[in-house]
Amino acid sequence: MAEALELRKRGHKVVVVTPKPRRRKTPADKGIYYIGQSARIPTPGSTSSDVSAAIDNSSIDEFYETFQPDLVHVHEPVVPFMARQVIAEATCPVVGTYHAARPENAMGRSLITSAMPYTRTITKQLTAITIVSRAAMMLLQDSMNSPQIIPNGVD
Repeated sequence: MAEALELRKRGHKVVVVTPKPRRRKTPADKGIYYIGQSARIPTPGSTSSDVSAAIDNSSIDEFYETFQPDLVHVHEPVVPFMARQVIAEATCPVVGTYHAARPENAMGRSLITSAMPYTRTITKQLTAITIVSRAAMMLLQDSMNSPQIIPNGVD
């Protein structure tokens, strides 16, 4: 949200598209557009992550028709499922930013290797790729060309 706030200060029209949080009962705040619903997924290490569940493409089509964006910026493009659907329906340039780093163990390497075909199908559709660190770059291995490393900003 800090990036959206800064871009708005600079005069850009910004809409944050995100799955509706699981426990959210009220409408989205101004400048936020909900598509679908988030789902909690357990992850290794006794943690969990909220990801988007599969979404009816008509919701994504409605977003593009309503807002007609000049650019779409997707955080963690390979996280299932909404990002892939939003990228596939885009009629404008798409920038993907990767934050996650690969776990440095056999399980992590195996998981990343098995996910590489999925990752490649997404990175091929991106106009530009930004990565916040060299560690995050290792996650993508050989699935991309010429990523730009742009470190996380500090508010």
